[in-house]
Amino acid sequence: MGAVTAFLALLRGGASIFFSFAKTWLGAFVIAFCIAWLWSGHREAKRCAEREAAAEAERVRIGLLEHARREDAIAQARKKAEAAEATFKSQQEEHARYMQEIEDASKVRDAAPCLDRASVLRLDRIGTRRKKAR
Repeated sequence: MGAVTAFLALLRGGASIFFSFAKTWLGAFVIAFCIAWLWSGHREAKRCAEREAAAEAERVRIGLLEHARREDAIAQARKKAEAAEATFKSQQEEHARYMQEIEDASKVRDAAPCLDRASVLRLDRIGTRRKKAR
């Protein structure tokens, strides 16, 4: 209990010195300067925190925009790859049809005799016309 009483006595003595100092013009000026300095420091700290929050929000916004741009680029690349794959498949199918047509035509040609009677007669007529024309 004695420590509390001593502390309160010390506080009362400090307050009386402070108020007696504040009554002088120099003391009033020093106290006003200290209060203004503390207040301006508080305001500066608040503005600094606001600037930091705004900068962080801007970094987050830029990060989100960059992420969206990358996602869009990936989606476009996938669309191009799908289109190229579809084109490749259609070209493969077209080539397969072309090769099948060639194979079918080859089978038809191989199944037909090389020279039948009508072909020989026709060739003979063509040959006689050329001889007469000379």
